[in-house]
Amino acid sequence: MKTTRILAVALLVLGVMVLPGGPAGAVDIGTAFSYQGRLMDAEAPADGLYDLQFKLFDDPNVILGNQLGSAIDINDLDVIEGYFTVHLDFGTGIFDGNAVWLEVAVRAGELAEPNEYTVLLPRQQLNPTPYALYAASGTPGPQGQQGPAGPKGDKPAHRWIGTKLQLEQPDGSWGILEDLQGPTGDKGDTGDIGPIGPQGPAGPTLGIFDSLGLVSSGPLPAGDAGARTLYNLGNVGIGTASPSFKLTLDNDGGIIAKGTYASGANLAVSGEGTRLIWYPRKAAFRAGLVTGAHWDDTNVGYRSFATGYNTTARGGMSTAMGNETTASWTGSTAMGDSTTASGDSSTAMGKSTTASGANSSAMGYSTTASGANSSAMGYNTTASGGYSTAMGQSTIASGANSTAMGEATTASEADSTAMGRGTTASGTYSTAMGEFTTAQARGSLAIGKHNVGGGSTTSWVAADPIFEIGIGSGSASKANAVTVLKNGNVGVGTTSPAGKLDVNGAIYQRGGLLHADYVFEADYKLESIEQHSESMWQNKHLPAIPKMEVDENGRQIIEV
Repeated sequence: MKTTRILAVALLVLGVMVLPGGPAGAVDIGTAFSYQGRLMDAEAPADGLYDLQFKLFDDPNVILGNQLGSAIDINDLDVIEGYFTVHLDFGTGIFDGNAVWLEVAVRAGELAEPNEYTVLLPRQQLNPTPYALYAASGTPGPQGQQGPAGPKGDKPAHRWIGTKLQLEQPDGSWGILEDLQGPTGDKGDTGDIGPIGPQGPAGPTLGIFDSLGLVSSGPLPAGDAGARTLYNLGNVGIGTASPSFKLTLDNDGGIIAKGTYASGANLAVSGEGTRLIWYPRKAAFRAGLVTGAHWDDTNVGYRSFATGYNTTARGGMSTAMGNETTASWTGSTAMGDSTTASGDSSTAMGKSTTASGANSSAMGYSTTASGANSSAMGYNTTASGGYSTAMGQSTIASGANSTAMGEATTASEADSTAMGRGTTASGTYSTAMGEFTTAQARGSLAIGKHNVGGGSTTSWVAADPIFEIGIGSGSASKANAVTVLKNGNVGVGTTSPAGKLDVNGAIYQRGGLLHADYVFEADYKLESIEQHSESMWQNKHLPAIPKMEVDENGRQIIEV
């Protein structure tokens, strides 16, 4: 099933080729060109029909850029293993030599409206290939062979007039004098120092202090024009005579560094190093130590923030803090030690946690939230179902909207809940609580320990259990104290009750009185007291109860 949400995209420009607009010769080649790329959907190559929209802008910034020309819509484009090729023609007057950026928007094809486009960021700068549309027409031919050398001319006559050289011209006249400079002479003596000029008006000063706190060269004019380079003067202090670092600010030492978003110089520093970086072009901040390309320009997201050791905030508006944390998607946050937030607006905190689902959260130690809008907390928990929650230790919530909590519990079906220790809710809408209980039937509830379980996980079957109280001692010896079926039958000591109440075992009542009363027919013949007494002493029970249906203790009653 196609979705209208493109979770990941990589547009690789495989080729940009100018398409001829007419026959060969000195004619206009037209303004069309071929664009090839690759589309990734949910971190895998896209495949199928997609609608693509192409626009040109004069700036990569989505706020500042102005559209050039009209948009080009290409519907139901067959994308095969992510690859596609389109022919684009934005008309004349677009490629005038200035830089342009191509914005691509995509949506799944064959879907009913509304079917909104998803804009793929950042915009792609077109290489100069399309500008060849404005190159001179025609194709130069091959270079011809070199001709024979001409005859050597006579050396003209010349003469010197002082230090100037004059050449004889072909008509016999003398040409313009050429002043030839001779070798440099020895340096003369230094002249006397001139008088001191008048002092100019006082300007702003910058105190430069050496490591001893002494003024190295006096208060120097700071000025506001041109560059100022200070060589080997020790530490610099502003507001202090004892700077402890290369630059020390004292007495309200605030700093304001202004810039323009999406404008200005690109970040030139790369590779390993200990740095403090404010990057106005991307409104990004970096502070700490990296041993690789973590803070290279390609790994710095717009409006991102990263501090610590080997942290990477590649996504726009992402945040990475701590030790080797990575926030690679838009709005993602990774904090702690070795955490990864790769889902859109995801959050990973703690140690070795991963939040890869959109809007997911992973917290604690070695937790994983891979389902969209899922949450994993505690130790070694996994929430892989959409909107699922796993918390505690080694719990798994793989069903949509499922919840697993406690220790080693599993909620594997939609809207299921598992709580306690070692419990499993494998039926849709089921709940398992206690110790090693299993709620397998749809909508069932299992409590206690090692219940029998069973039933259809997705269908409502009358003979399946809806409630079980487990009293088993292990996985090989499961048992139920009470079983309630979906047909309304209740079993005590049996998992397959045949009636509304089916008891397998003795029934005891304490604290109550039972009264027996009989209504006799008119022709009923009552036995005498002597006969009644004799029957009781002989059979050990009342005469009205058949002897073969009970034992001497009055048990084995089949039907009441």
